[in-house]
Amino acid sequence: MRRVTPAVIGTLEQMAFCTACGAQLVDGARFCSSCGAAVTQTQAPAAAPPSVQQATPPPPAAQSAPVEDYSGFFGRRRRDRDFREHVEQALADDILSESEEKELFAWAAQQGIKDEDWRKHFGDLLDRMLIASVNDGRLPDVTNQAHIMLKAGERVHLLVNASLMKEVTLREFRGGSRGVSIPIVKGVRFRTGSFRGKSVVVGTQLQVADQGALYMTSQRVVFAGQRKTVELPYAKLANLNVFTDGVSFNMTNRQTVPLFKVPSGQVVAAIVNAAAQRAV
Repeated sequence: MRRVTPAVIGTLEQMAFCTACGAQLVDGARFCSSCGAAVTQTQAPAAAPPSVQQATPPPPAAQSAPVEDYSGFFGRRRRDRDFREHVEQALADDILSESEEKELFAWAAQQGIKDEDWRKHFGDLLDRMLIASVNDGRLPDVTNQAHIMLKAGERVHLLVNASLMKEVTLREFRGGSRGVSIPIVKGVRFRTGSFRGKSVVVGTQLQVADQGALYMTSQRVVFAGQRKTVELPYAKLANLNVFTDGVSFNMTNRQTVPLFKVPSGQVVAAIVNAAAQRAV
């Protein structure tokens, strides 16, 4: 027996035979040439259409981040909370790069945060962002706002309102009396004696000695007050004492330690430290 190969199978499947006598039919014949029986025409199954590879749909176009809706009664509160979270994430490493700073200000402007909101609600964030930008090596430049005589190549990095403070000793007069009391009539007495006392120190108090502006430049710190001017070169700066709302300067050429009350002692100290290191 002949072995039927797949090619032969394919050929047999295409042949037609008479259902009455089994003779092979000619292609397209309507009657059998052997027995004359009518041929029942069966429509060959339609050939399957060639497979077409479905085109991969293009990726959706890049869309910008949706703008958060902060409308409603608590919208502003949620906006301020979210903005603080953004700033905290940017300041997690205590360094604020220029790109991060631009993104924060752009987000704030997009959400309607104005300069008034910065001063009223985010003043503490501004101070922290300024310190973090200084840690990134970027010192601000406000030379055009200076009202003091600057040296050649000197730049002003920060200008704040300041009060020059002085420590005042508080005294109190304390003493006692000695003598005798002699009754004269009912309800009336005659007293003789003396009173002795002295002034004693009961403490100290900081008072404002002068008010003006404190300049942090690339070479020195200058206090321009209404009654006096104090100049503190970085070359003679020995130490800084930082307070929440003040800063004092220990200088190698001064016996007294100038103490200034400022809006933020941390900001002043950060600017002075960075500028002094560059001046060395």
